[in-house]
Amino acid sequence: MDALARYALFGCVLASSLGGIAVCVVGFKYGLAPPAEDDPIEATHRRLFVTHLAHAFAVVAFALTAMLAGSVLLLDRRAPSSAAGQRNEVQSFQRRLDGVEALVTQMTQTLERAIRRFDKHDPIEPRR
Repeated sequence: MDALARYALFGCVLASSLGGIAVCVVGFKYGLAPPAEDDPIEATHRRLFVTHLAHAFAVVAFALTAMLAGSVLLLDRRAPSSAAGQRNEVQSFQRRLDGVEALVTQMTQTLERAIRRFDKHDPIEPRR
């Protein structure tokens, strides 16, 4: 894998974790319920500002994650398809298969010779 792709994958993990942490911290600090009606207006405005800021940060982080993941996919797709390497692998497999075929042929011939010798020395008597 290309070194740039490794860094991009690390960036994906880092960006998505930062976006998730931002949303979790805001959810932990302010809760998931809307502000109460009797809360001071300044606290409500601060809460909404921090919540919107954290959500905007998370959106940017997740968008960065998507862009980095897309670049990794493009880098992986552009990797040179080693047709020569695949050809060598097929040839190696063909040689191994030919070796197995030769071994099976030799075993078949040896078995046929043994059967002929057995039939020649010990004929089977018919049952009465």
